[in-house]
Amino acid sequence: LKEGRRFHGAIIANASEEDLAFLEEQKFPFPVVLYNRESRYYSFVTVDERKMGRLAAEKLLSFGHRNICVLSSPHRFPYMRERDEGLLSAYQAAGYPGYESRIIEAESSLAGGAAACGRILDAMEPCTALYCSSDAIGLGALRTLYDRGLKVPEQMSVLSIGNGEPAYVAYSVPALSNIYLPMEAMAERCLQLALKQIAAHGGGNEQIYLDTPVYLRESL
Repeated sequence: LKEGRRFHGAIIANASEEDLAFLEEQKFPFPVVLYNRESRYYSFVTVDERKMGRLAAEKLLSFGHRNICVLSSPHRFPYMRERDEGLLSAYQAAGYPGYESRIIEAESSLAGGAAACGRILDAMEPCTALYCSSDAIGLGALRTLYDRGLKVPEQMSVLSIGNGEPAYVAYSVPALSNIYLPMEAMAERCLQLALKQIAAHGGGNEQIYLDTPVYLRESL
């Protein structure tokens, strides 16, 4: 958002913990809006990560899944950890605590999801559903379940956090159920917010949390 060499505003995406610490110490002469992060001083557009995890737990429990395995990518920023904590705390509150052996770290990729699912099956963990922290992991897990001859969702259900291309999961076989992270909508709202603050010749600390819709497809 600039004219020539002059900045009128900035939208900052994918800020690390170090980036956020730096930003909190600055005073910029133009509006700053954060994408998918939170701040005490700047406006931001994000989702409630802990609530997202709780919503995943509620859906899995509503389908009768008392024992689940978690395929989660490394927590590269605190909000990812909050998502998993929301899921596990909801299960604990319902009387079904998560066990360490059922929480597998997986690379957020098709290959990572396939390998992590294989580890769960090889260990013969007593679970009826897989919670995957990304669509890529979920799609990889579906491939391994297919290769091992397990029927989805009859023998194993799969639910993912939808942060990939919606068409991929909708047209997978079976179609992957997910809780959708509205990445494009967040970007659009960031732009609208930045333009509004530029027009008002000032910043602000407007906090916007978007809903995370549930798309129930064939895998759950």
